[in-house]
Amino acid sequence: MTRWITTLGATLLAEVGRLGRTGMFLGQTVLDSLTPPLKGERILRQTWFIGWKSMFVIALTGTFTGMVVALQGFPTLQRVGSEALLGPMVSLSLIRELGPVLTALMVTGRAGSAIAAEIGIMRNSEQLDALELMGLNPLRYVVVPNVLASVLALPVLTVVFDVIGLSYYPKWHGSLDDLKNNVTLLAKSYQQDIIIAEYSQLKKEVNNIAFNIPGDKGKGTCIWEPLSTWESIFDNEGKSKELINVYDEIRKEYLGR
Repeated sequence: MTRWITTLGATLLAEVGRLGRTGMFLGQTVLDSLTPPLKGERILRQTWFIGWKSMFVIALTGTFTGMVVALQGFPTLQRVGSEALLGPMVSLSLIRELGPVLTALMVTGRAGSAIAAEIGIMRNSEQLDALELMGLNPLRYVVVPNVLASVLALPVLTVVFDVIGLSYYPKWHGSLDDLKNNVTLLAKSYQQDIIIAEYSQLKKEVNNIAFNIPGDKGKGTCIWEPLSTWESIFDNEGKSKELINVYDEIRKEYLGR
């Protein structure tokens, strides 16, 4: 019984000591990070290594994360008639939770492991001892640049992850068939009139879908940004272009006047 208590106590003391050394290491790192002069060139080099060289894995992870969240969430929202909440659901999931967490994990797996291996090799080859003999602080020379580079790179990588993850909307940026199926489903589900908004290209095709929604629920369309799109119908002085004549054709065909 006494031996078990002794073993438990030694284990707890060892863990507490490890936590204490980690806390002291972190505190000294923060203190050195706030004390000039800093190793600017090394910080920039490590920012490039941690940030830019992690861009591919972040982009790849963000792409598939956004796809999976959207594809898995849409059928569930469809059952309760809340398809319009797919965008907010994906946005909140990525921006609040998945984006920062997965970005940190990917950077840790790619850059963190490489940095840890580099420091381990420097310790085994006595390079850290050589720095001490030359009067240099190894913590300030080796650890601080990596910490500051991570502080600079991780927020940017998180934004990249979120933007790429949010760029996949399977039911919004789809084909004309997707648009037709979606508005037909909305009309059947809610029995309300529908106006298609925020579109630019394929004006005739989109209006054809809008005015042929079953049950005569389609009431027209609303163009998106008529000045700034590549198919703008007004110039910068507010004068209409020839493209506006398309709406005369649409009016005559579907409204009969």
